[in-house]
Amino acid sequence: MSVVIIEIEKLEEILKGIVSTEVEEAFKKFKGRDTEYVSRADAAKLLGVTPETIRQYTKKGYIKKYYIGRTARYKKEELLNGLEWEKQRI
Repeated sequence: MSVVIIEIEKLEEILKGIVSTEVEEAFKKFKGRDTEYVSRADAAKLLGVTPETIRQYTKKGYIKKYYIGRTARYKKEELLNGLEWEKQRI
């Protein structure tokens, strides 16, 4: 086993570079150029229903949720497209 001695400033620089790269990659996965994600409460307001209804719609597969970290989000565009489809169906 060997011991490596590194200055704290150099270690901080290395760690910042690693974290920065990981954060950039995470944003690329979850954020498209025009994709806007909304919370369950905001999705409910957008569709004119309660957050519980959004939960039920998700459970039944009517709408899809995405996780960003541990937080569930909904694609605003998908919600609006679903709303338009529902209007045409009626």
